[in-house]
Amino acid sequence: MISESLCKLELKELIGTSFERAVKVYNLKKGEMIFDSELKKGGAIYVVEGRIQSLLYTPEGGEFYINSFEGDICGINFSLFKNYGSEDNFMDIDVVAKEDSVVLSLPFDRVEEMDLEDGVKNQTLKKIALMGMKEHFQHSKYLVYRNVYSNEEFVIKYLEEYENDRIRDTKDLAEVLNISLRSLQRVLKKFYQLGFIENTEGHIRLKDREGMEEYKKKFIK
Repeated sequence: MISESLCKLELKELIGTSFERAVKVYNLKKGEMIFDSELKKGGAIYVVEGRIQSLLYTPEGGEFYINSFEGDICGINFSLFKNYGSEDNFMDIDVVAKEDSVVLSLPFDRVEEMDLEDGVKNQTLKKIALMGMKEHFQHSKYLVYRNVYSNEEFVIKYLEEYENDRIRDTKDLAEVLNISLRSLQRVLKKFYQLGFIENTEGHIRLKDREGMEEYKKKFIK
């Protein structure tokens, strides 16, 4: 499992090294919350099976949700900067399994001190840096969408970009979108009534793309 996952992450040069031996496998039950466990204190998290949700708490008391599905990797930047002093930790984070899941804890934070060949170590650090940048831009893009678009526009954008998302529960979707459940229900009810969306086997799908495109014109200023 670990070797296969490293290949999928394009880190096959780490197979058979001290890095692979330091990777740990966790089997999580649905609803299991990870507070101060070894997994939370470890490196980045790679989702082999299932879905996990990262809960970020801001100093002001706000909450922000990030969902990670099979094949996703999360917490790269938190892993790299977790050794900073408490004054630099602008957010706390918890992790919860939204369904039965298998995850790997990847010790990216310890690569520099590991006994790896210089070429392998440098190559790995570059790849981790690129992964961290990709993660940062994905989150930044999400935040831009959330701040620029209205609730209706944001839901439309999400349905268009993540149509194959496996989220079935409306409450879960509200958390993913960081929209109140009541606000999301109002938007979905309106879209159902307009015939833009449908619920197929528990999945919310776009039904009338042309109608949705026409409706989106009202947001153009």
